[in-house]
Amino acid sequence: MPLRPALRLALGLFAALGCALSAVPARADRAAEARFHDEAARRHYDAGRYDAAVREFMIGQRIAPNPNTILNIAFCFRALERNEEAYMYFAEFLAADTEHAERRARAEEALEALRPRVALLRVESDPPGADIYVDRAELGRYGRTPRLLALPAGEHRVWVEREGHRPAASVVTLEEGRTVSVTLEPPAIVGRLRLTASADAQVRVIGPEGVVWEGVSPVDVSLPAGHYEVRASSGRDRWSEALTVPADGTVSAHAELTGPTGELSVIANQPGAQIRIDDAEWGYAPQVLERVPVGTHRLELRLDGMQPYAGEIEVREDARSWARVSLSPAPRGPFTEDTLTAGALALALLGAAGIFTAMTIQSHDELTTSQQSGQSYLDSLDETNRFAVAADLLWLAGGAATLTTVVLVFIHVFEDPGPSTALLSEEEEP
Repeated sequence: MPLRPALRLALGLFAALGCALSAVPARADRAAEARFHDEAARRHYDAGRYDAAVREFMIGQRIAPNPNTILNIAFCFRALERNEEAYMYFAEFLAADTEHAERRARAEEALEALRPRVALLRVESDPPGADIYVDRAELGRYGRTPRLLALPAGEHRVWVEREGHRPAASVVTLEEGRTVSVTLEPPAIVGRLRLTASADAQVRVIGPEGVVWEGVSPVDVSLPAGHYEVRASSGRDRWSEALTVPADGTVSAHAELTGPTGELSVIANQPGAQIRIDDAEWGYAPQVLERVPVGTHRLELRLDGMQPYAGEIEVREDARSWARVSLSPAPRGPFTEDTLTAGALALALLGAAGIFTAMTIQSHDELTTSQQSGQSYLDSLDETNRFAVAADLLWLAGGAATLTTVVLVFIHVFEDPGPSTALLSEEEEP
């Protein structure tokens, strides 16, 4: 017994060591692969093969991102006299590296030297954070606004895209040594929300990031397309519903204000049971019932072939009550499918036994009154015996089937599956 804690500790240490050892090769392989490409890139660079060098540096950057690799890519592009790419990578390095003063100074000096030889485009958007595209979408995005881009001199089509907005585009003409600024305003994709209420109500429209609109009913407001929760209240009466505002469309709703409500989650061991609350249909289990008036309610579940459940449950304000209902089978009575089958089998066997008994008697009478002798007499006697044996077996089988029928009838008459029950909770799922 004293060895068990030590054994558990040893097993835990072995497991931890195994996990650590299994993780090390993956990190080592990744680092080794990045180092391989870095060394190959440096050999190409020293030999003046800048195209090959930049390819190797880019592969290494994808494997193990590093600001120093970004700086090396910038130097490769500068050596290739691809000034726009060099400018962009020097700028990216300065945004990523904030520690190495000497390297930053080299990058800043390179940027100043490149500035007269590139055309710069400053792209901003309202709202910010939009994806930037230039000339062709298949070339990929140029980052997100706001951003300074270095592009070839000439005319370019630039546009921005942002979720929930339509693209906004502009055509700009760039010149080397100059900076052009453009601010794009992608229009929001909107729809309309119209809401009426059964009484003057305060209305709040809540989106993924919080409240987007507040006011009083009736409501007719333009909103970005999307999903919202709309709440209306007047005194203690309230209403809420999830609504989807369609793009370029209108969603309409009517708030039927009621008193304080809560939720009721109904789960049954027999799916599809009808749920009734205070004699009104509320759907079928399992289901979460929303906007149930606060108070004590009569809950009923009904399903064919099962005993109904009926009981009381308390629904509290802004809370969820739970009802897990176990429906019991309804009493079947004496005449069920199995008793009828057994009874029919018993009648058939007894009927057949009666027929064979009559045949046995007839054969015996014919045998005693006939003048048969020899082999003919023996054959008739054998036939009479066969009829008698068959009759006996059928009487036995018919009796067994009859007894089975009687037992089944008694079982079904006196069986008690018990009433349907429920486990209720006003706090959380039972």
